Amino acid sequence: MNDFTKEELQWISNTLGYYEGDGGLNIDEHDICESVHSKLQSMIDNYKESIMDDLYTFKQFVKEQKIFSEAALRNILFLRDKNGLQQSGAIINYGKKILIHKTTFFNWFTETYSK
Repeated sequence: MNDFTKEELQWISNTLGYYEGDGGLNIDEHDICESVHSKLQSMIDNYKESIMDDLYTFKQFVKEQKIFSEAALRNILFLRDKNGLQQSGAIINYGKKILIHKTTFFNWFTETYSK
């Protein structure tokens, strides 16, 4: 296990809602690690759920996002290796299907076309 400095333990403890009492921490390093692990696992689980809620097939994306015509989106996807869309992580190739992660797509879109 990594050894934390007193300052690191204080910061972690305060961040997690544990506070010092009488000059010493009221929680030990092992408890902090378990608490950090638990909170991180919860964040990861929530993130995974949000990712799955944000994935669309091509047809679903065109139907929901009226700002793109089918032809315009096909063109963007056709050029995805050249325009940086593939590298952005917004596109997931799932067999023959292409899945679009909506939030990542719009982050890429605004970053690319707001210049």
